[in-house]
Amino acid sequence: MSLLRLALGLIRDVATTEQGQEFIKDLRGGPGKKTRTAPAGEAEVGPWRQSVEERLTVADRNATMLAGMLNAQHEAMIRIQKRQRIWNVALAAGVLVALAVPLAWWLLAGA
Repeated sequence: MSLLRLALGLIRDVATTEQGQEFIKDLRGGPGKKTRTAPAGEAEVGPWRQSVEERLTVADRNATMLAGMLNAQHEAMIRIQKRQRIWNVALAAGVLVALAVPLAWWLLAGA
């Protein structure tokens, strides 16, 4: 999966949430048309802070999962590359033998 597809998927997921839609409305409204006001009191800040902490926790968990998946994919790619290198050496040796045998036959038969 490319990073661009991952980013677009994350943007699409965020855009489906209520807060994502509010953010999109803020962006479309321009700099002078803010639809959301900042929380006035400590009682209003609490739920916002909790929401942000929950989203950060989910983002951290997703980043950890993504890093694990990328590490596993990287290890698999290294194994595949090692196997391919062995096949390449074996194929090169086979080509050299295939060329050397007729050459040796021609040299020995011609002498």
